[in-house]
Amino acid sequence: MTDNISQISFNNIQWIDISKKGKEELIYLKKSFSFDSLDIDECEKDTKHSNIFVKRDYIYFEILFPVYNRKTKLIDSSEINFFVKGNTLITVHDNEIDQLSEFFDRLQNDDILKRDNFQNNPIVLLSGILSNLFGSCFPMLNHMDEDILLLEKEIFTSANKTNTKTILQLRWNVINFRRIIQSYKGIVDKLIMTGENLFSMSKLKLYYVDLLEKIKDIWVMLENQKDSIHALQETNESLISFQLNDIMKVLALISAVMMPPAFIVGLFSVNAKIPYIDNPMFFFFILGACITVVLTFIRYFKKRKWL
Repeated sequence: MTDNISQISFNNIQWIDISKKGKEELIYLKKSFSFDSLDIDECEKDTKHSNIFVKRDYIYFEILFPVYNRKTKLIDSSEINFFVKGNTLITVHDNEIDQLSEFFDRLQNDDILKRDNFQNNPIVLLSGILSNLFGSCFPMLNHMDEDILLLEKEIFTSANKTNTKTILQLRWNVINFRRIIQSYKGIVDKLIMTGENLFSMSKLKLYYVDLLEKIKDIWVMLENQKDSIHALQETNESLISFQLNDIMKVLALISAVMMPPAFIVGLFSVNAKIPYIDNPMFFFFILGACITVVLTFIRYFKKRKWL
């Protein structure tokens, strides 16, 4: 075995964790277990959707799990491949999911946790792994809730393009999270219905009912976040539109105020004989007329509450 293959054996149950989808690791799978070569080859590919396949003497399924990218601040996905055969459970991944590695380390060092999960049936261990993975979604969702509340405060302080970028970022995270999670219920349901002949699922159904409840809670939180982001997006767009209307109104009023003075100045600048143009006070008369017209317009606009 390579350094990327670790295992825990307890109470006649074995968990083999393969933390790299390399050539050596996949050759080890082919030589050590009688899995369909197509299923092993699937481990190398990047799947777009979670799937489950119940074979004659084992179950193979692949799930996507949400992973927060700290650089881009976006929710990405990482794949985990599961093989369950006899008393052995095998996980294959690219070591991108800290929650899985941390759970494996805790099981190695915690005898009580080990006894709770290694109970003469690998399906109990599988339930523990999935429960830990699903449970770790809630801190990410709570962080997204905090981002939404912070955005709400920012929007009502000042609507701007930065808020629009943040809204699109949060919207992407919720959409991607929903895409990843939406297949979980189908996988657990199929596992309960089709795994009976292999692993006595009816006796262990209680473990998986708890998983379904967690999936439901995750979905409800995502639905609430989706609605909140949609409302914030509409509010931000309304505020930006209101600001633009204010700007356009001010520009229109400035144009209206400056139009009469521009007409007066243009009239007296034509190349023609104009009465009193040689009078030394004529300039001040024109200036006074322009100021009077401007002040009259401003007073009128204020009276109409346009300013």
